Amino acid sequence: MTLVKPTTPHSSSGIFPVLNSLEISYARRLKEIFHGELPTGSLKEIRSLKIEFCSSLEGIFAFEDDEEMFNFQSLTELTLSTLPSFTGISKYISNGSEWLLEDISPEQSDIIIQPLFDTKVHFPVLTKVYIISLNLKEIWNSQLSAESFCELKYLGVTGCHKLLRLVPTHMQNRLQKLECIYTSYCSSLEEIFEFRRLTVDDEGDAAALTISESRNQSRQAFQNLREISIFSCESLRTLLSPSIARGLVKLQRLKIKDCEKIEEIVAAAEGEETEDDNLFPQLCTLTLEDLPNLSSFSQGRYNFKWPLVKDIKVLKCYNMKRFCLGSLSTPKEVKIDVQGASKSVLQVLNNSRNRI
Repeated sequence: MTLVKPTTPHSSSGIFPVLNSLEISYARRLKEIFHGELPTGSLKEIRSLKIEFCSSLEGIFAFEDDEEMFNFQSLTELTLSTLPSFTGISKYISNGSEWLLEDISPEQSDIIIQPLFDTKVHFPVLTKVYIISLNLKEIWNSQLSAESFCELKYLGVTGCHKLLRLVPTHMQNRLQKLECIYTSYCSSLEEIFEFRRLTVDDEGDAAALTISESRNQSRQAFQNLREISIFSCESLRTLLSPSIARGLVKLQRLKIKDCEKIEEIVAAAEGEETEDDNLFPQLCTLTLEDLPNLSSFSQGRYNFKWPLVKDIKVLKCYNMKRFCLGSLSTPKEVKIDVQGASKSVLQVLNNSRNRI
């Protein structure tokens, strides 16, 4: 079932040319919303698109021609929620046949991954994205148009249990205006910011290798990110690489809760004995809660000078023996709450007061 199928794609009359907001809910038989190329001027004023609880929906667009594209020139907010059959923003239909991920053989399915966002649909002014309960392994195509997602400020992902990574390396410099990341209940999520890749040697053994990172690149990515909140992502082991951490110069709120495998927040840089950079200089609140395998905030010798921090909570982190290896400085007024962690963690935090 299709919601809209234009009969004359090159008509001068666009579809919904003055519509500001479109919400589709509980359309259980709907498989696609737009079929074929839309006339010029279609959806040119739409600013908010919300699609939820459509059990058969496979995509927003079904294109018949490989050259067809669409530009959401005014869309600023997109919500996709509880769409179990959704394979991507668009799909390609040729001679009445659909190319879908489920048509791939089991042997190919581990090699070919269909991202949520592809090269056919552009999002030049999108600022907020909410992705909830979708069966996807990847969010972003590596060949997106140059203007897409450069204005994104909020990224929220919940209940996507097949998702492996949130922000791959090819997206990191594109998301320079991102201000908030919220992720929860993504049981397979291994990385928020990709900094490891899986390689297979000649004998078929897999190994994780750290992707090379430069200090100059780290200064460019995520320099406007102010909040990171991660809840119930049980496969996550490390939150930030050293490169990404150095770039978070405006981070104010960091909250990690109920991630049972996470071992450290900032990974140690290989081969570095000391680090002069001050990480997270604008941090205001830090919450680490119910992280049973967390051994420390960081094993790297970094400086954590936090003159603006007001609240630090470390709760039910039973394996945490130390807070960090580097230096820590906080103001006298900071509120510190440590429960379910080593006494040395509380001691280090208390001793950090008045060092600014």
